[in-house]
Amino acid sequence: MIVTNLSQGGYIDELLERAGMADYTSTHSIVAVYHGRGSDELNDRSLKDFGHEQLPFKQFTANAAWYYMMVLGYNLLECYKYDVAYDVVPTGAYATTIRRRLIDIAGKIVRHAHKRRY
Repeated sequence: MIVTNLSQGGYIDELLERAGMADYTSTHSIVAVYHGRGSDELNDRSLKDFGHEQLPFKQFTANAAWYYMMVLGYNLLECYKYDVAYDVVPTGAYATTIRRRLIDIAGKIVRHAHKRRY
């Protein structure tokens, strides 16, 4: 059950209509927005998967620099995923999937005739 104040003829409906989003007051749109509510959290999950859940330093400025570099690297990986590797990995793949498909394959150790080749 979804409880909302939309589509009850209130002030919020007028504001949505003025903004050109009157279709958000329909039942179908309310349910669609409700079903998509968890997709915002997937970006945070993807960033945590790329880097660390805990920052490594005790000082705020060092952690801030580390975080900014992590976000920059994450954005570069996302650009690479959409621009270069779109036919190898799905665009919704997490960083670990990209590492497994693109990087780990190149560094796999192969055993042959009791010798290790790198």
